[in-house]
Amino acid sequence: GNGISVYKNIPTSWDGKTGKGVLWKTKIPLPGNNSPIVWGKRIFLTGAIESRREVYCFDADTGKLLWQRAVENIPGSSPIPPRVTEDTGYAAPTAVTDGNRVYAIFANGDIACFDFEGTLIWAKSLGNPNNMYGHASSLDIYKNLLIVLYDQGGAEDNLSKLIAMDVLSGKNVWETVRPVPNSWATPIIINTGSREEIITSANPYVISYDPSTGKELWRAKCLSGDIAPS
Repeated sequence: GNGISVYKNIPTSWDGKTGKGVLWKTKIPLPGNNSPIVWGKRIFLTGAIESRREVYCFDADTGKLLWQRAVENIPGSSPIPPRVTEDTGYAAPTAVTDGNRVYAIFANGDIACFDFEGTLIWAKSLGNPNNMYGHASSLDIYKNLLIVLYDQGGAEDNLSKLIAMDVLSGKNVWETVRPVPNSWATPIIINTGSREEIITSANPYVISYDPSTGKELWRAKCLSGDIAPS
Protein backbone atom coordinates (compact mmCIF):
# COMPACT_ATOMS: atom_id res chain seq x y z
CA GLY A 1 0.00 0.00 0.00
CA ASN A 2 2.98 2.37 0.12
CA GLY A 3 3.71 2.29 -3.62
CA ILE A 4 6.98 0.39 -3.26
CA SER A 5 7.46 -3.00 -4.94
CA VAL A 6 9.61 -5.77 -3.47
CA TYR A 7 10.25 -6.98 -7.04
CA LYS A 8 12.85 -5.67 -9.49
CA ASN A 9 12.60 -5.31 -13.28
CA ILE A 10 8.82 -4.91 -13.20
CA PRO A 11 6.94 -3.29 -16.13
CA THR A 12 6.73 0.48 -15.73
CA SER A 13 4.83 1.33 -18.92
CA TRP A 14 2.12 -0.27 -21.05
CA ASP A 15 -0.70 0.66 -23.39
CA GLY A 16 -4.05 -1.08 -23.05
CA LYS A 17 -5.37 0.15 -26.41
CA THR A 18 -2.44 -0.98 -28.55
CA GLY A 19 -1.49 -3.96 -26.41
CA LYS A 20 2.07 -2.73 -25.98
CA GLY A 21 3.55 -4.28 -22.87
CA VAL A 22 0.34 -6.25 -22.19
CA LEU A 23 0.66 -10.04 -21.96
CA TRP A 24 -3.09 -10.72 -21.80
CA LYS A 25 -6.44 -9.08 -21.08
CA THR A 26 -9.49 -10.89 -19.72
CA LYS A 27 -13.01 -9.58 -19.23
CA ILE A 28 -14.37 -9.99 -15.70
CA PRO A 29 -18.03 -11.10 -15.70
CA LEU A 30 -19.26 -8.83 -12.87
CA PRO A 31 -17.89 -5.50 -11.59
CA GLY A 32 -16.01 -5.10 -8.33
CA ASN A 33 -13.71 -2.55 -6.68
CA ASN A 34 -11.63 -5.20 -4.91
CA SER A 35 -7.98 -5.95 -5.73
CA PRO A 36 -6.69 -9.17 -7.31
CA ILE A 37 -4.84 -11.58 -5.05
CA VAL A 38 -2.24 -14.00 -6.38
CA TRP A 39 -1.03 -17.38 -5.12
CA GLY A 40 1.31 -19.34 -7.36
CA LYS A 41 -0.19 -19.20 -10.83
CA ARG A 42 -3.72 -18.39 -9.71
CA ILE A 43 -5.39 -15.01 -9.51
CA PHE A 44 -8.57 -14.56 -7.47
CA LEU A 45 -11.12 -11.76 -7.81
CA THR A 46 -14.72 -11.16 -6.84
CA GLY A 47 -17.55 -9.37 -8.61
CA ALA A 48 -21.13 -8.53 -7.76
CA ILE A 49 -24.25 -6.63 -8.68
CA GLU A 50 -27.39 -6.11 -6.60
CA SER A 51 -28.72 -9.60 -7.35
CA ARG A 52 -25.55 -11.68 -7.94
CA ARG A 53 -22.26 -12.35 -6.20
CA GLU A 54 -19.38 -14.35 -7.72
CA VAL A 55 -15.79 -15.49 -7.07
CA TYR A 56 -13.35 -15.93 -9.97
CA CYS A 57 -10.11 -17.84 -10.46
CA PHE A 58 -7.83 -16.96 -13.39
CA ASP A 59 -4.62 -18.50 -14.71
CA ALA A 60 -1.83 -16.00 -14.07
CA ASP A 61 0.15 -17.00 -17.18
CA THR A 62 -2.66 -16.80 -19.72
CA GLY A 63 -5.55 -14.90 -18.11
CA LYS A 64 -7.86 -17.86 -18.78
CA LEU A 65 -10.87 -18.02 -16.47
CA LEU A 66 -10.39 -21.34 -14.68
CA TRP A 67 -13.65 -21.17 -12.73
CA GLN A 68 -16.36 -18.84 -11.51
CA ARG A 69 -18.68 -19.65 -8.64
CA ALA A 70 -21.86 -17.96 -7.53
CA VAL A 71 -22.30 -17.17 -3.84
CA GLU A 72 -26.00 -17.80 -3.42
CA ASN A 73 -28.66 -19.48 -1.27
CA ILE A 74 -26.75 -18.68 1.91
CA PRO A 75 -28.80 -19.46 5.05
CA GLY A 76 -29.84 -16.23 6.77
CA SER A 77 -28.88 -14.02 3.83
CA SER A 78 -31.34 -11.16 3.38
CA PRO A 79 -33.32 -11.10 0.12
CA ILE A 80 -33.22 -7.29 0.33
CA PRO A 81 -29.88 -5.96 -0.98
CA PRO A 82 -28.01 -3.37 1.09
CA ARG A 83 -27.82 0.24 0.02
CA VAL A 84 -24.40 1.05 -1.40
CA THR A 85 -22.92 3.97 -3.29
CA GLU A 86 -21.71 3.59 -6.86
CA ASP A 87 -18.16 4.32 -5.71
CA THR A 88 -18.23 1.33 -3.35
CA GLY A 89 -20.41 -1.21 -5.16
CA TYR A 90 -21.29 -4.72 -4.04
CA ALA A 91 -17.81 -6.29 -4.20
CA ALA A 92 -15.39 -3.79 -2.67
CA PRO A 93 -13.61 -6.02 -0.09
CA THR A 94 -10.56 -7.88 -1.36
CA ALA A 95 -10.54 -11.65 -0.86
CA VAL A 96 -7.80 -13.50 1.03
CA THR A 97 -6.14 -16.90 0.65
CA ASP A 98 -4.07 -19.19 2.86
CA GLY A 99 -2.70 -21.15 -0.09
CA ASN A 100 -5.33 -23.88 0.21
CA ARG A 101 -8.60 -21.97 0.17
CA VAL A 102 -9.87 -18.55 -0.89
CA TYR A 103 -12.27 -16.52 1.26
CA ALA A 104 -14.53 -13.72 0.01
CA ILE A 105 -17.03 -11.32 1.60
CA PHE A 106 -19.61 -9.13 -0.13
CA ALA A 107 -21.60 -5.97 0.64
CA ASN A 108 -24.58 -7.94 1.97
CA GLY A 109 -22.47 -9.75 4.58
CA ASP A 110 -22.29 -13.08 2.74
CA ILE A 111 -18.96 -14.88 3.24
CA ALA A 112 -17.86 -17.91 1.21
CA CYS A 113 -14.86 -20.24 1.29
CA PHE A 114 -13.75 -22.20 -1.80
CA ASP A 115 -10.84 -24.54 -2.39
CA PHE A 116 -8.49 -23.88 -5.31
CA GLU A 117 -10.59 -26.09 -7.60
CA GLY A 118 -13.72 -24.03 -6.95
CA THR A 119 -15.46 -26.41 -4.55
CA LEU A 120 -17.50 -24.61 -1.89
CA ILE A 121 -16.20 -25.50 1.59
CA TRP A 122 -18.56 -23.33 3.66
CA ALA A 123 -20.62 -20.17 3.48
CA LYS A 124 -22.47 -18.00 5.98
CA SER A 125 -24.21 -14.65 6.31
CA LEU A 126 -23.39 -11.87 8.76
CA GLY A 127 -26.51 -9.98 7.72
CA ASN A 128 -26.80 -6.70 5.85
CA PRO A 129 -24.48 -4.19 7.50
CA ASN A 130 -25.76 -0.73 8.42
CA ASN A 131 -23.14 1.11 6.39
CA MET A 132 -23.76 4.47 4.71
CA TYR A 133 -21.50 3.77 1.71
CA GLY A 134 -21.42 -0.03 1.66
CA HIS A 135 -19.14 -2.57 3.31
CA ALA A 136 -15.54 -2.32 2.05
CA SER A 137 -13.20 -3.74 4.72
CA SER A 138 -11.11 -6.58 3.31
CA LEU A 139 -10.45 -9.92 4.98
CA ASP A 140 -7.27 -11.06 6.71
CA ILE A 141 -5.90 -14.36 8.04
CA TYR A 142 -4.08 -15.16 11.26
CA LYS A 143 -2.93 -18.78 11.56
CA ASN A 144 -6.19 -20.80 11.38
CA LEU A 145 -8.43 -17.75 11.81
CA LEU A 146 -10.26 -15.67 9.22
CA ILE A 147 -10.36 -12.07 10.51
CA VAL A 148 -13.44 -10.00 9.64
CA LEU A 149 -13.78 -6.32 10.54
CA TYR A 150 -17.53 -5.61 10.48
CA ASP A 151 -17.98 -2.00 11.56
CA GLN A 152 -21.45 -0.53 11.09
CA GLY A 153 -24.02 1.90 12.44
CA GLY A 154 -23.10 4.57 14.96
CA ALA A 155 -20.67 4.28 17.85
CA GLU A 156 -23.59 4.20 20.31
CA ASP A 157 -25.33 1.32 18.50
CA ASN A 158 -22.86 -1.40 19.58
CA LEU A 159 -23.15 -3.00 16.14
CA SER A 160 -19.49 -2.87 15.11
CA LYS A 161 -17.52 -6.08 15.61
CA LEU A 162 -14.18 -7.72 15.01
CA ILE A 163 -14.75 -11.41 14.31
CA ALA A 164 -12.42 -14.41 14.05
CA MET A 165 -13.73 -17.52 12.27
CA ASP A 166 -12.24 -20.98 11.96
CA VAL A 167 -10.95 -21.21 8.37
CA LEU A 168 -12.08 -24.83 7.96
CA SER A 169 -15.65 -24.49 9.24
CA GLY A 170 -16.56 -20.80 9.30
CA LYS A 171 -17.59 -21.08 12.95
CA ASN A 172 -16.89 -18.08 15.16
CA VAL A 173 -13.90 -18.58 17.45
CA TRP A 174 -14.22 -15.15 19.07
CA GLU A 175 -16.15 -11.94 18.55
CA THR A 176 -15.40 -8.52 20.04
CA VAL A 177 -17.78 -5.54 20.04
CA ARG A 178 -16.10 -2.27 19.01
CA PRO A 179 -16.93 1.28 20.28
CA VAL A 180 -16.87 2.82 16.79
CA PRO A 181 -19.25 3.66 13.91
CA ASN A 182 -19.15 2.22 10.39
CA SER A 183 -15.70 2.29 8.79
CA TRP A 184 -14.02 1.07 5.62
CA ALA A 185 -10.45 0.30 6.67
CA THR A 186 -8.92 -3.17 6.55
CA PRO A 187 -7.29 -4.61 9.69
CA ILE A 188 -3.58 -5.40 9.55
CA ILE A 189 -1.69 -7.97 11.61
CA ILE A 190 1.75 -6.99 12.87
CA ASN A 191 4.50 -8.47 15.02
CA THR A 192 5.90 -5.86 17.38
CA GLY A 193 8.87 -8.04 18.29
CA SER A 194 7.25 -9.12 21.54
CA ARG A 195 3.74 -10.09 20.39
CA GLU A 196 1.36 -10.16 17.47
CA GLU A 197 -1.45 -7.63 17.21
CA ILE A 198 -4.44 -6.84 14.99
CA ILE A 199 -4.45 -3.10 14.28
CA THR A 200 -7.78 -1.49 13.36
CA SER A 201 -8.75 2.05 12.38
CA ALA A 202 -12.13 3.76 12.81
CA ASN A 203 -13.38 7.09 14.14
CA PRO A 204 -12.02 8.04 16.66
CA TYR A 205 -9.68 5.17 17.60
CA VAL A 206 -6.78 3.09 16.44
CA ILE A 207 -7.36 -0.08 18.49
CA SER A 208 -5.08 -3.11 18.89
CA TYR A 209 -6.38 -6.61 19.63
CA ASP A 210 -4.87 -9.96 20.55
CA PRO A 211 -5.43 -12.08 17.39
CA SER A 212 -5.77 -15.29 19.40
CA THR A 213 -8.51 -14.07 21.76
CA GLY A 214 -9.92 -10.77 20.47
CA LYS A 215 -8.97 -9.03 23.72
CA GLU A 216 -8.28 -5.32 23.36
CA LEU A 217 -4.63 -4.53 24.02
CA TRP A 218 -4.61 -0.74 23.66
CA ARG A 219 -6.34 2.16 21.94
CA ALA A 220 -5.36 5.65 20.82
CA LYS A 221 -7.91 8.40 20.22
CA CYS A 222 -6.44 10.10 17.17
CA LEU A 223 -8.81 9.80 14.17
CA SER A 224 -11.90 11.59 12.85
CA GLY A 225 -14.26 11.46 9.90
CA ASP A 226 -14.84 8.59 7.46
CA ILE A 227 -11.93 6.20 8.00
CA ALA A 228 -10.91 4.05 5.01
CA PRO A 229 -7.07 3.85 4.96
CA SER A 230 -5.42 0.99 6.87
